[in-house]
Amino acid sequence: TMCGAYWDNSHDDAAALTRAFAAASRLHVALNLPGGAASVCSSVKAGAGVVVRGQGMGADATVLDGNCMKSGWVFDINTPNGSNALEAPKYYDMEIRTMHNSNSGGCIRWNNAAGGFVDGVTSQYYMMHPHAERISCIMGGGQQIGLECSKCFDGDFSQNDTSGGKHGVSLEGSDVM
Repeated sequence: TMCGAYWDNSHDDAAALTRAFAAASRLHVALNLPGGAASVCSSVKAGAGVVVRGQGMGADATVLDGNCMKSGWVFDINTPNGSNALEAPKYYDMEIRTMHNSNSGGCIRWNNAAGGFVDGVTSQYYMMHPHAERISCIMGGGQQIGLECSKCFDGDFSQNDTSGGKHGVSLEGSDVM
């Protein structure tokens, strides 16, 4: 809320969350989300190396409600082409809803499968140490994917719950997950 989020499930908080990620990445601090629901009507651009902590998935849970999204990912980060690795954002203890019935998008994406998988400057960087733990991802159906991690290395996707959509987790081109 310090970056302008209303957190009332009425106003679109996507831009405020993107600003919060940028500030947390720049300052090397965690991003703590309050309980209650936030409306997210477009993809939130995640920040490298940011730890995001919600308040859980039960009563007083942190809910990111993407009912107003037409397509896309609630949280999204893509590395540019090159040979340097990027520290992935890490997500804990929240519920994410993507109720649009689209052929793309989902809850959280680290890298885009279209970014390529060869080693070298013509393909996207590796995404290092992605985490999603105790995430409830509720999708509206279609071809959606709950968690997508492409060209990722050494991650942990444990204790998650995904429903609806096509795939719970896609790890295309990833190693040691």
